[in-house]
Amino acid sequence: MLTDTPIYMGRDIHKDMPYDITRLNSDCPFYYCLDFSKFDASICHGMVDFAWNFIKDLLVFENEFDYLIYNYCRTLFQNNPIIMPDGRLYIVSAGIPSGSYFTQLIDSIINLQLINMCMYQHCQQMFPIKVLGDDSIFATPESFATFEELHSFFEQFGLSLSDKTVVTRNYLDIVFFGHNFYGSNVTRDEFTCLSLALHIDKEIAGPEETIIRIASLLYDCGFNSFSLMP
Repeated sequence: MLTDTPIYMGRDIHKDMPYDITRLNSDCPFYYCLDFSKFDASICHGMVDFAWNFIKDLLVFENEFDYLIYNYCRTLFQNNPIIMPDGRLYIVSAGIPSGSYFTQLIDSIINLQLINMCMYQHCQQMFPIKVLGDDSIFATPESFATFEELHSFFEQFGLSLSDKTVVTRNYLDIVFFGHNFYGSNVTRDEFTCLSLALHIDKEIAGPEETIIRIASLLYDCGFNSFSLMP
């Protein structure tokens, strides 16, 4: 499986991510970690078309049935049926539907292309990028754009950068997939760790499930959260 690709998949977050982030910084001390507000809901139909056409160019259809499967997936994705509580059926063609098998892939392709366009417009050069969905990180030799300039560029496409966007020279300020970096370790800030531990989506069945959740969070934060330690 290919691992050194712009779309950051098939990688172990604790084993591989610190090394991959360090590689980005080999000759490029300025880090950019972009964070968008309502990315999926803001994507226009044309961008989704571009992403599916890009996928089509990479596929080899051995027969007509293969193409029909691709076309069915694309049509259903771009015309997403939603049934309301009153039984009415609506077809949604705007934005990117959540919960689809293809959501993360389409997000990644669009995100990658937009960042490449931004780089080329501001410095006529493109640098290595890592993306997954609407998360992204890249590094440049010089600061090629301020937050305001980046915000202005993406605003042309109906996207809005949030104040969580990071532009920094400090390795410790990097945020990627909601994680920070401490030396060669991947971690989370203490507030995030405690928030994930205390605020849950569903009722906890018993103490065993609580222990499993805390153990999972400890692993997720690289065993660097002393507040979660017993």
